[in-house]
Amino acid sequence: NQIQNFFANYTIIFLLIFPLTLIFGWAHIWSISFILFILIGFINNLGTVLYWRAIDVSLTKTALFTQLDDFIAIILAFLFFHESTFLHPRHLLGFGLTCFAAMLLLIQKGREEKNKTLLALVLGYSIIWGLLFVVVKYFSMQNANPWAFFGGWYTGSFISALLIRTLAVRKKTTHYSLSDALKVSPLALITATSLILYFWASKLAPIVVIQPIIQITETVFPALI
Repeated sequence: NQIQNFFANYTIIFLLIFPLTLIFGWAHIWSISFILFILIGFINNLGTVLYWRAIDVSLTKTALFTQLDDFIAIILAFLFFHESTFLHPRHLLGFGLTCFAAMLLLIQKGREEKNKTLLALVLGYSIIWGLLFVVVKYFSMQNANPWAFFGGWYTGSFISALLIRTLAVRKKTTHYSLSDALKVSPLALITATSLILYFWASKLAPIVVIQPIIQITETVFPALI
């Protein structure tokens, strides 16, 4: 039921966020920017699909590249937002060595063709998510209406989730009740809150500060739980 849960997650978020967008971002939903926000949300879920495919190939090897999207975001922030004052070259060297070591482990293990497929998938979702971190930063700096941004993002996410579910159901039909969907609601709240907080954090701090903190919490909190 992974895809069904995925669809339920973004349906719940859409139903929660879009009414707020109509209230607080009505003047912005008729703009070109809102269409761009929808496209961004749609592309974000494309990254999710590539991530699923990578995990299906190898969960262990995919885990080696967990920092790659952050590394891409930091490089782009370094280049386009001039955040070099917050970043020492040694930090970039550390990120680079981590990714290089992961690639060496990938090359040394498993079949070559399988590794090429995995690397393509990892690069795909890492580039997408790395770019989207920068996109969120850009629009937060441009003082985009946050509710228009959230509403557009999750409209695009809902459309892509609906498309993915439709394609999946054609292949295999599974029973999925309303109670099953409601079980996903805590995850939906967490997902929506994470984007809202990241947008807010992007207004307050540079990417080169935010991403390392995210990496630390991703490592420490699961271990504590």
